[in-house]
Amino acid sequence: MGDPLMTAQDLIKLEWHGHDGSVWPLSGEGVMPGISPVSLGLSPKGIWETPRSTIWSQGAFQQSATFDGDKVDMMTAVLRVDFASTTEMTVQQVYSRFRRAWSTSKQGTLVATTGEGIRKLKLQLIENLSYEPEFDPNFNGWGFVVIQARPTWPFWVEDDVYDLFKASAENRVNLTTPIVLPNGNGGTTSYSVVYRETVRLSNPTDWPSFLKWTIDNPASGSTVRVQIPDLSWETDPEEDDYEFRNRAIWVPSLAPGENLVIDTYPDHETWRSNINPMFVGRSAGVEFDFPIPEDTNEPVDVPITATALGVSVMVTMRRNWSSMLGGWV
Repeated sequence: MGDPLMTAQDLIKLEWHGHDGSVWPLSGEGVMPGISPVSLGLSPKGIWETPRSTIWSQGAFQQSATFDGDKVDMMTAVLRVDFASTTEMTVQQVYSRFRRAWSTSKQGTLVATTGEGIRKLKLQLIENLSYEPEFDPNFNGWGFVVIQARPTWPFWVEDDVYDLFKASAENRVNLTTPIVLPNGNGGTTSYSVVYRETVRLSNPTDWPSFLKWTIDNPASGSTVRVQIPDLSWETDPEEDDYEFRNRAIWVPSLAPGENLVIDTYPDHETWRSNINPMFVGRSAGVEFDFPIPEDTNEPVDVPITATALGVSVMVTMRRNWSSMLGGWV
């Protein structure tokens, strides 16, 4: 029995945004099986949760089992989609146009709208749409296909969230004890004036958020050093990473007109400069180790420090969910 307090607006709205630019409402308010061009059939599988499994080992004479970690597995979506003729299209036209919205080599987007917001899952076909009608679909203007599709990134994604720091006269700080940094030439440079302000970090999702930092030094500026945080987020003094709870990294100097993108996701290239393709060689092997943990719902302000006027630092917080459903309400 359905919830007596639920309205049509409370239903999950699913849309398929095809790689060809077409949009197909699949479920939710306004979608009527047998009347709408397409509608999601019963028991859709493989789209509700990011698949994860655990890894265990056991020695020949070990009486217990050892937990060795967990991993994200490939996601396989299996969807039945019904299609029907409309006043604008015959059943053959609906089938043909909907089929062209899918590809084995290009991704479209399954868009879910719920009370928690809008999340997106990019999919491409594993194999052609399975269409085996029992009789001529023109006979009653109706048919269905079975779709098997897979995402390369098996998470439901919300729009990124941003915050921005810009070094200006308003956030100038005169230091009583200068900051002394290596200058890359075997010597050091002392800074008695810096520019410092906070950016706000959060991650309400159920998956860690690896940050992306974009540092832009204007062409009219001067050579600059920037310090950005890489907090361990650890609050337990007994844990190894507790000592890194306030970790911050000084980025190698940036020339006027240089733009640097720092992507902390482990499988991505960390350092990308617009004028120095070998910037990683200046990083001295420094890497960013810590994402924002899942369920960090309360925002945390962290400081950014720059040594020159005009430089800006934008932080991108990715929002990846393991389901289209749920969240902080």
